[in-house]
Amino acid sequence: MIPLDRKQQVGPIGGLIFGLVLAVIGYFVAFTFGKPILDNAKASQKWPTVPGEITRSAVSTKRSNGKTTYGFDVEYRYKVEGQELTCSNVFFGGNSSSSDSTAAYRVTRRYSKHTKVEVYYDPQQPANAVLEPGAHWQSYLLYGIGLAFLVVGVLSAGASLFYVLAAGAIIGGTAIGWLGGSSTRTAPSDGFDPDFPPNRIAPRAPPRADAKEDDGFTIH
Repeated sequence: MIPLDRKQQVGPIGGLIFGLVLAVIGYFVAFTFGKPILDNAKASQKWPTVPGEITRSAVSTKRSNGKTTYGFDVEYRYKVEGQELTCSNVFFGGNSSSSDSTAAYRVTRRYSKHTKVEVYYDPQQPANAVLEPGAHWQSYLLYGIGLAFLVVGVLSAGASLFYVLAAGAIIGGTAIGWLGGSSTRTAPSDGFDPDFPPNRIAPRAPPRADAKEDDGFTIH
């Protein structure tokens, strides 16, 4: 196992990878599972209907890690253009389990075996049907969870990418400065060294006041 301090010190590269993975998972959940459920729920309000009958109705139980969850197991049959079909959708997004059995028993009581029902079916895919059309809050669940993962992943990856680029710019600037400072300077070909001041000519002393001016003539 990875020590806790190692997990906490993931760094920007690890954050970038984690963010990208989270964004991919979120996109997959939202648009592969969540959006089709929501689209079907909204479209089902305009689907045609046929009479149907409940063929199975029971509360299902699952036990995992010492906990029991409850769900409803409802199936119905109906005919579309002479073809007999079966489906188990009560409402889109609702066939899930919960630790509370109240909802599961409520659904099975409402749709007990041999109950006559009205079935809403997709005219493009008659095998896709539902008993309660329209979007429920459960219809948004997977889509919302997927979008939340996608947004968090994009933000995490974006922040990590910013730190990676900033660190790269700092390291690159430091390397360029180090290489420039460590290069050997070569003196120019005329022997002039810019690091030293140029040769200065000493200024000529002014003539003395009592000195006779030389007019250029010699007197013998």
